[in-house]
Amino acid sequence: MLDATLQELGWDDRWASELEQLDENNLVAGRIAAQHRGEYVLWTGTGELRAELPGRIRYDAAVTGVLPAVGDWVAARVRALEGRATICNVLPRRTSMVRKEALGGSHAQVLAANVDTAFLLNGLDSDYSVRRLERYLVLAWESGAEPVIVLTAAGTPARRTRVSRPRPGTSSTAACPCRPTPRRRPGAPARPSGRRP
Repeated sequence: MLDATLQELGWDDRWASELEQLDENNLVAGRIAAQHRGEYVLWTGTGELRAELPGRIRYDAAVTGVLPAVGDWVAARVRALEGRATICNVLPRRTSMVRKEALGGSHAQVLAANVDTAFLLNGLDSDYSVRRLERYLVLAWESGAEPVIVLTAAGTPARRTRVSRPRPGTSSTAACPCRPTPRRRPGAPARPSGRRP
């Protein structure tokens, strides 16, 4: 269950001004926390609600390809007795992480909206890819979010020198929650734990 105020979720005077400009009564502010096949989880000042879209927004989305996304701030009409809401308007996005449509499609998919900081997690294991990390950096920069690279398993010395210098405008950190375990050769006996004599 949600245990945060709207201000802790990013609500500010600019968002409040956008909501006031709608000039409709009985609308509450909410932030989309999740989307489940046409149904949304909405965080409001009174808690978490399930919400759906009216036909008007669905119809417009068929033309524009724009649907509410996780992170969007919305104006909703709450049905308190049902514990549900209807999303009436999506407030203008400040930033959006967008995946471009493959093969020349006409609509892009918004992955997340209104993101200030994007944490790009990447393990330094055999699946590590500098090119993939660069693609994620471009996605974050194009969205308007500040990228922060987080590398896990920092105890892998072969990879450390390759990623030690982040690009300008990027923060980076290395995280290793535990001491790396040395790898054994197949068939080699296990070493006893503890100190050697």
